[in-house]
Amino acid sequence: MADDKTCEDDSAAYIVNADKQKLYCYTWKPQLEEGQNPKALVFISHGLAEHCGWHATYAEKLAEEGMLVFGHDHVGHGRSEGEPVYIDDIQVYIRDVRQHITEVTADYPDIPLFIVGYSMGGTVALMLGFQEPKLFRGMVMLAPAIMPDANLVPAWKLFFGRMVSYIIPRLPVSKLDPNAMSTDPAVVERYIADPLVWHGYMKGRPTLLLLDAMTHIMSHLADITWPIFFLQGDIDPLCALAGPQAVMDKASSTDKTLKVMKGAYHLVHWEPNGEGTQAVKDIVDWVKERCTP
Repeated sequence: MADDKTCEDDSAAYIVNADKQKLYCYTWKPQLEEGQNPKALVFISHGLAEHCGWHATYAEKLAEEGMLVFGHDHVGHGRSEGEPVYIDDIQVYIRDVRQHITEVTADYPDIPLFIVGYSMGGTVALMLGFQEPKLFRGMVMLAPAIMPDANLVPAWKLFFGRMVSYIIPRLPVSKLDPNAMSTDPAVVERYIADPLVWHGYMKGRPTLLLLDAMTHIMSHLADITWPIFFLQGDIDPLCALAGPQAVMDKASSTDKTLKVMKGAYHLVHWEPNGEGTQAVKDIVDWVKERCTP
């Protein structure tokens, strides 16, 4: 996508993870006076098969409000190195996010940190939150993948998939339906035409790892103690509304909000008829309100 903003020079456009893979970085910088610090740091954890460029819609608005927004394409995604959409351990994504955050926060040690997690990126954000519950001032969850859908993955298929994933970990299992991304045909066409999106099959082992992470999240909802905000379409074909509703019911956090977008699909911040624009505003407003203690 042409509307993303990356680091200003090639040497800074990548970080190298613990496996010596180059991860492509994005930074949206606020306009600041000399010596002025950003109001907040916001990390973007993107979803399965896509890349951070799809999150420029709200990243730019956050930067306009004085926040430093940053992220990277997960390994095997977008412009980053790695086998497409393949990992042997979900901790790889979590480890890389922690590394990038550590590098940026070293320059801004006293600035509040937030994370926006979309779809699988929400899974990653929550798993990191469980490991470091004091790391983030708050989390924004956009259509997060946090509850396994028994209709999409019935128990018998999960049972056999678990066995096969250890024998044939790269077995093709399914493709993401681009029509599930948005109710706007123009957005769907843009998604299909994006060469940085993975349009091939998801693979057995990573799919199982994601489902296992979702199961872990659902069994630890009471451990969510930090501020959290959900934006979720009520007819999202990929990530069910029941997931955020379960968090609202069981999370220990006293600052938890769920906004249900009527008639919205998965890319909530790209929905037409002003809905996506309102979603962007909701993201920005929620973070702004929590920049100061």
